[in-house]
Amino acid sequence: MAKKKRENSPDPQDFDSIDARPGESDHEEAPSKSAKKRAMTALQDLGEQASALDRKEIVSLQLSDSLSMALCDAGSISAREGKRRHMQFIGKLMRKEPEENIENLRQFLSLRNHNHHIAIQKEKLIERWRERLLTEGDSAIQALVEEGKSIDRGQMRSLIRSARKELADESGRSHYRKLYQQLKSILSE
Repeated sequence: MAKKKRENSPDPQDFDSIDARPGESDHEEAPSKSAKKRAMTALQDLGEQASALDRKEIVSLQLSDSLSMALCDAGSISAREGKRRHMQFIGKLMRKEPEENIENLRQFLSLRNHNHHIAIQKEKLIERWRERLLTEGDSAIQALVEEGKSIDRGQMRSLIRSARKELADESGRSHYRKLYQQLKSILSE
């Protein structure tokens, strides 16, 4: 006995022409609530980093007046809850800011952070050389000269002796600091 085809049932060939699932369209889907919240939190965090800038730096970024004022005022708020609410306000203002200004702010903070890390690395290098000079003496001076640095060996030996004596006697650190300054000028050449 052959089955009868129902008249209301869809023909399987009709489904071949449909590419998208039901409810989907050619338009891009709106971001989820979680994605929106992550974006808002990211802007608020960016605003918190920007609030640590100097007034001159904030003004140089050419942000809207209301955002610039809010960023400048953030440093004067000391109450914990007030600071939290102010950071939320800054996040709200940043959402209204043009994307171009937000991108400029991101680039400025990134460059500033990069320059800060470079300065820290230079200071650490100077400190390592100072410790090496104090422990090794003439061999460290020779290594410094071999790196192509021009130094007055006699003055450097004198500074090293004085710094060692200060550290042994605990009588101060003026020569220790002078040695650091001397190395800073030598290594920056």
